[in-house]
Amino acid sequence: MIKIFLVLTVLPVSVADSIDVEKMADLSDTLAKHEIFEPRALATDDDGTVYLFDNGAKRIHVFDDDFNHQFAFGRDGPGPGEFDRAVTRLFVSPAGELAALEKWDRTVHFFSLDGDYRDSFFIQKDLKVSGTPQDRGFGIPLDLAIDGKDRIYLTDRVWYYNRDKVQVFDREGAFVESFLPQDRFRSYQEVQEAHSTPERTQERVATLMNNYQIRLAVDENGDLIVGHRGDYVLEKHLSNGRQKWRREMTFEPVRSPHAAQVVRMGEKKYNASMGEGAVADIEVDSKNTIFVSVGTFDGSLSEEQRDELNQWIDVFDADGTHLARLLEDELPPFPSRRGYQIDVHNGRLLVLGDTELFAYEIIREP
Repeated sequence: MIKIFLVLTVLPVSVADSIDVEKMADLSDTLAKHEIFEPRALATDDDGTVYLFDNGAKRIHVFDDDFNHQFAFGRDGPGPGEFDRAVTRLFVSPAGELAALEKWDRTVHFFSLDGDYRDSFFIQKDLKVSGTPQDRGFGIPLDLAIDGKDRIYLTDRVWYYNRDKVQVFDREGAFVESFLPQDRFRSYQEVQEAHSTPERTQERVATLMNNYQIRLAVDENGDLIVGHRGDYVLEKHLSNGRQKWRREMTFEPVRSPHAAQVVRMGEKKYNASMGEGAVADIEVDSKNTIFVSVGTFDGSLSEEQRDELNQWIDVFDADGTHLARLLEDELPPFPSRRGYQIDVHNGRLLVLGDTELFAYEIIREP
């Protein structure tokens, strides 16, 4: 039985930012030039090579450090090295392999960094998991990370329990262990109270109730950072699941009371299937600095209404201290429920939207 050391801390946003970014390039035209109209996942290797999955053509495009197109590989299909469904996550492992997660097919594919197919493993839906409150198998894999021991961490959305967990596999796809980052058996009323204040009871986006889907990353020490799409909660765990720290952050889903009236619960019938909020992605750089893509993402609203939804990048140090809030009010409205995906390597931040890709230089202030 894993013992959890729980630290509950509500952190304010840091006033004196020690990290900033400067825009290097808008690469959206580059995507259009190479007919990449449905970018869904990206990753960068240690040499700065960028891998980008295009859901339209079911191919992975490869760019060099200056974002010159090099080649592409993969194709639509159910066979080895083919993509039958959308790839929702790319990850370059410490061992030098490119892993691609097909969410709906519950499959992880492995390629060399030159695009040669190696193997895949399929996650059995009836996987028996002991030692946790739920033992009804594997739901939907939502995110992927791989540590220096080739342990594969997959977040699992267990929709019939409204609880998520992290499932751990070895490189061959054999189940190793499972743990729950957060105990979330809560009633509707308890969730409403947790996400409301006396002044703004009706101004919280309804999707904060059920979408506790986990995002995760592995740092240079092999520690696991997890975040939740519904709650703005970050946790750091050792590889054995023991919690090191937990942070609960303030999350404002909208920029103004007017927007809150548009998306609030009640007469507008805004419901959990119409959007999501809070943590969209997590990245950790070589200094174990944590970058978190945060925001409210909703494809059901009009463009004018989406203009009022919030999205930004938060930065934390390895101990969970908030360092900076980046790009608030600068990122364009996001039309999809996926949220902005990010990648951090070699002092560069990449931000991937619906059809946009932006590159920023990370500036560390003394």
